Amino acid sequence: MSNARRMQRLLATQLRYGHRRLKCEALEDRRVLAVVTVTQAGDPGIDTDDNAIDLREAIAYVNLDEVPVSDVNHIDLTEGWGQNDKIIIPSSIGSTITLTEGQMEIERSVEIQGPGSGMLTIDADSDDDGVGDSRIFYISDGARDTLQDVRISGLPFAGC
Repeated sequence: MSNARRMQRLLATQLRYGHRRLKCEALEDRRVLAVVTVTQAGDPGIDTDDNAIDLREAIAYVNLDEVPVSDVNHIDLTEGWGQNDKIIIPSSIGSTITLTEGQMEIERSVEIQGPGSGMLTIDADSDDDGVGDSRIFYISDGARDTLQDVRISGLPFAGC
């Protein structure tokens, strides 16, 4: 087929279907959430070799967007790390998480879902003297002009 014939067919097709040029456009960031399941109630600090995840570790993993290989089987990373990751605390871990390492710092948007009212309490009074030893959460990304979306449900607090 000659070049002239190809041009005629191309022009006829464009006239018939309309002239639409294909182009690439950048889309907004579509990162979706990861789901981290807490597997122990203690607060031993961050121990990446114990094959268990406490609440402090779960928050650290969300803040950093990464997880050590030993804990990866407790995290659903099917969708990857995102802007609104979720931490789930099941009722099977016990009735109290007593903070012994001080406040937990949340630096990114996250949803923390407890097992329900009356099933688990986070207690900041580690020495049981009736006076809270620390805050439970400190929420800040270090910037004054941004807000973090932190949602906490089904999780009562004490001693703070």
